[in-house]
Amino acid sequence: MGKLVSIEMPNSLNRIAYKALREAILGGRLKSGEMYNEMKLAEELGISRTPVREALLELSAKGLITFIPRKGVQVSSFTLEDVNQVWEVRMALELFAMAQLKTRAENLDLQLLKESIALQEAAIDGLDYPTYLSADREFHSQLCGWFGNRRLQTTLEEIRDLIDLMALGALNLEGRMVAVLREHQKMLTALENGDFIGAVKALEHHLIASQTAVIEGTHLRAQVDAENNK
Repeated sequence: MGKLVSIEMPNSLNRIAYKALREAILGGRLKSGEMYNEMKLAEELGISRTPVREALLELSAKGLITFIPRKGVQVSSFTLEDVNQVWEVRMALELFAMAQLKTRAENLDLQLLKESIALQEAAIDGLDYPTYLSADREFHSQLCGWFGNRRLQTTLEEIRDLIDLMALGALNLEGRMVAVLREHQKMLTALENGDFIGAVKALEHHLIASQTAVIEGTHLRAQVDAENNK
């Protein structure tokens, strides 16, 4: 008797709720500062409250939402320390991964980066923020993926949703989306030319510029100025 092909089970309701809520948060449809009620969220999704509650607990564990006792939930807002800590981890991991690419030059498929950049260009033209963030995420994931350290990549994936949520305000800054695109193109050009030192420098410039934009976009500049004036 031949072996049976296993039946692919549909996603559980809590996974469906998690995906829908996560996309709404990272897409800016659920906004920081507004209070949301679990029951109303469940009603909008057309499912019971229990899977929504489970999804919210998972999103809270990832730092994307905050439970407010006896009131509801809010999309997380961030302090200057939050941004600095996330970017310290990001820079340490991404710069380290980029610095190792010289030893793996034969494995680099730069066409994947070009495709990501093309998606970013199209998203800018259409002011499509979710697609833009997705393409940006893929660009950085590909760069770090070539290094071949799955634990490093998993760690970056764990904080990437936080990075994207923090970056929502930065995307509204005039010219920032185009600037990111140009910064990515500089990295690609350096890699095409075999200039791995230049690629690391371009990535470092990009990450610093992104952190600055996040601080500006989330109105944390006053905290920076206060820290500098101490």
